[in-house]
Order: sequence, then C-alpha cells, then structure tokens
Amino acid sequence: MFKETKTIIHTNKINEDIKLLIFSDVHYISIKDKKRLEKLYDKIKKYDIDYICIIGDLIDKNEIKDKKYFIGWITKLSEIKPLIISLGNHDLKIKKSESNNLWNIIKNIKNVYLLDNRGLKLNELYFYGFTQSSKYYFKNKKEDYKIMLEEINKNKILNIPKNCFNILLMHSPICLKENKVENKIKKYDLILCGHMHNGIVPPIFDELIKNNIGLVAPNKSLFPKNARGIIKKDNIIIISSGINKLSRSVNFFIRIFNFIFPLGINYVILSNNKEYKTSIKYYL
Repeated sequence: MFKETKTIIHTNKINEDIKLLIFSDVHYISIKDKKRLEKLYDKIKKYDIDYICIIGDLIDKNEIKDKKYFIGWITKLSEIKPLIISLGNHDLKIKKSESNNLWNIIKNIKNVYLLDNRGLKLNELYFYGFTQSSKYYFKNKKEDYKIMLEEINKNKILNIPKNCFNILLMHSPICLKENKVENKIKKYDLILCGHMHNGIVPPIFDELIKNNIGLVAPNKSLFPKNARGIIKKDNIIIISSGINKLSRSVNFFIRIFNFIFPLGINYVILSNNKEYKTSIKYYL
C-alpha cells in the first residue's frame, strides 16, 4: 500500500507549475528488495512530474549485495525525469572503497544529480543537498545541533541564489526543533527531510493525531518532535514518511509488523496561481 501526501505550495518565484515526487529511506540491501522497488518504480512512472527527489538512506547496511540491480533501478528512475539525490546516515556507513565506487557510478548516470554538500540550479529551482556528516550523527549519543550549525557554515549552505525557488534536501529533521538551526536555514522556501520513518506511527493514528510527534526516533528515543508530516512556518518543511519503515537489518520479530506501514511518497506542486493545500490518500 502507498500513502501519498499531496501538497500545493504557492510561490511567485516560478512562472508555470512545477511538480516534484519525493521519497526517502529506501534502505536497499539486496535483490530481495526488488519486488518493493519495482512496485515503487511502476507507481512513479505514472505521475505527471518534473523532478524526482530522494532524501537519503538509499542503502541500509555497510555492504550491499546485487549492486548491479540497484544501479539499474536508479538508472530507470532517471529516465523518467531528472533525479535529485541527497545522502543520509546509512549512506555514510558503506565501506570506503565500496562507497567511492557506488556513489561515483551513480553520480555518472545521465540525468542523476547526487548533491553531496553542493548546490544545483535547474531552471527556476535551486537545490542544495546537505550531507549531515558522520561526526554529526555518530560522535555523540544524539544528533548534535552545534555540530550541525558548524557544518551549515562550513558547507556554504546559505549561499542561496536570488530569484529562485530554493529547496534544501537534508536527511534528518531532528535539529530543526532548535531555533538557532531553524533561523539559519529559513531562507530556503522548502526543506525536504526523511530519516524519521514517520516516527513508526501506524496509519490510523497518523491521521487522528494532528501533530508532528512520533512514537520512536531512529536513536530509539520516545516521542520525538519533527517526526512526520508537514511543518508550515517561515518556510515549509516536508518530512517524508519513508519507503521502508523497518528494514531487513532490524530484528525479525519487529520487522514482521512492516506490513501495516504504507510506502510513503510526497507529491508536491509548486504553483504561482494556486493556494497552499495538502491532502492524503492511500492506494494499492
């Protein structure tokens, strides 16, 4: 089952509607994931879109199998529309030698833009892929907003071009609850995140509880903020619920509950003549 969150965002920075298909947390391990990925591909190719964005955690473990299939799947996506990719914490765990090989191959696929702490202007849009580092994720027991502030300045994330609709791809939204971080990046019109797996909130409760709080965070802390949904303040923050909630690297007796969670995709329409609106639907 799929959960589609459709959002219309009004902006005067574009002339004609631009449509984005967004998802995160694929957590690929091996060819055993093929059925799920092919199902996702079949859905995406039916959408009327201009760009596809993947917000980190393409892979799950530090060593993946059947790399050829995965690269072929990325290639198929890029043949639909330009594919914008940023990296997540699991993507940083892959072995150094294999990492250089995998990401370099993906970078060289036609129509693929892997943004590892760099920006990209495409027509009226500016994308920046912010890779929150291994130091940020793993140095302390929790993600450290002070490290994140250092990396925002170091990687020149704030060198935003004028007269563009600016989009920041940033895997983890956890530190966005800190005012200092939020104020730093508020010049971005749209911030796309993943990482939280919807806070592992089941579908029924996801609709009933109208806030952004989850049940469990990736670091196993309880009731995390910024775990799901859309946050609308100075800009709009979309937190992808993720393709895979409980990957095959999780204990089997926990993973069997994966069937209750839908594959999460966000369909975003940037428009200069429509007002902000969001809606959710489930479909097979």
